[in-house]
Amino acid sequence: MKIKKTLLAGLLGLAGIAGAAQAAPITYTLNIQGAAGELNGVLFGPDASAVLTVQADTLNIISTTVNGAPGHCVPASFASVSVNGGTAVQISNANFCATNDGYYTGVTPMGTGPFYSDFALVMNMSPTVAGFPGHAWDLATPDAFGPVTHETDNIGVGHPLLLTGGGSFELNQPYLSVSGTTLQVSSGAPVPTLSEWATGLLVLMLGGLAVFGVRRQREGTVAA
Repeated sequence: MKIKKTLLAGLLGLAGIAGAAQAAPITYTLNIQGAAGELNGVLFGPDASAVLTVQADTLNIISTTVNGAPGHCVPASFASVSVNGGTAVQISNANFCATNDGYYTGVTPMGTGPFYSDFALVMNMSPTVAGFPGHAWDLATPDAFGPVTHETDNIGVGHPLLLTGGGSFELNQPYLSVSGTTLQVSSGAPVPTLSEWATGLLVLMLGGLAVFGVRRQREGTVAA
């Protein structure tokens, strides 16, 4: 009986670490038109297309300033870029950041407090853009929308992003006048966190303990 009580206490302690937090994958995809720049030492453009993808976890979104205004950033769990439909190359230091109203939205190596010049690509996704949440966007809600097109004459580029294994990706176009670059946000299936795995393990262990207890009780009854 003492052993069973000790085991039960341990299981209840395991349950104590269980929480409601749930990892929610989210993907930000920037489809860039009229691009020019350099990818791992190879020049491209001036009329290239590029796809910049940032996959992240909503649990890692933080409140910060973006170009001095209230906003949010989230580090990439995986990021990549492809040019003109070529093989995607992995980026090692990407963060997706935006002001709450979306006036500055883009990708930067800076995880907190980035300014305009810190972005590899930044564009105006203000509330006037049809389909964009605007005003109170926290990078997670809504968890899916787009593709939406940035406002014309407000797009900037410049800061390089490092590539996994060496080299960098850098845009020098589009700038200002190029239109057609879009943002799409998509969500993935929620992923159980460690605390949720603990809850599942607790249920299984309690079930096993119950079966064990019933079996021992039956054996004792038969022996009597």
